[in-house]
Amino acid sequence: KIFREMLATNTEVRGASHPYVGYDHVNLANLLHLKGDYAAAEKEYRAALHIYAATLPPDHQYVASAQTGLARTLIELGRGQEASTAATRALVIWRATLPAGHPQLANVQAIAAQAMAIQGKDSQAEPDLAASYRALSTAYGIGDARTQKVSQWLAALYRRTNRPQLGDQIVATTEKKGEAR
Repeated sequence: KIFREMLATNTEVRGASHPYVGYDHVNLANLLHLKGDYAAAEKEYRAALHIYAATLPPDHQYVASAQTGLARTLIELGRGQEASTAATRALVIWRATLPAGHPQLANVQAIAAQAMAIQGKDSQAEPDLAASYRALSTAYGIGDARTQKVSQWLAALYRRTNRPQLGDQIVATTEKKGEAR
């Protein structure tokens, strides 16, 4: 409710096509995603991207952030091809604007890999999911929500590919270290 009020006020004060209004749409979308309201989150990410397309350069980090969130949301909606497109767009921008090895690159690479996995491309997704899991757990720790999500994706991939022991090992490690936090 508070974010919707803030968005309404910002829209009234700055105008509906201001980049900061787009930023508010992204923040609202992030909250909706966390609540599991993926359809509403998708709508807000797309609203932000519409504003950004009219007001920002196409390689702006705000665009990358919205594309990242949209990709993550499309994964939850089971729309792998669309998620892959959004993740790829985000990766291009992040790679051009962040230093190599930045954890955000690992985060988006994991999203792109999971988009491939839900399209049945497990062998292509596995190396990137595994590398992203290692990078995120090093950068943010096992208890971090991003690391947790990637560990779930990687464990599910291992189970689908008849390696349940690896999936169980990932889950056990994540749960054990996550509890220690």
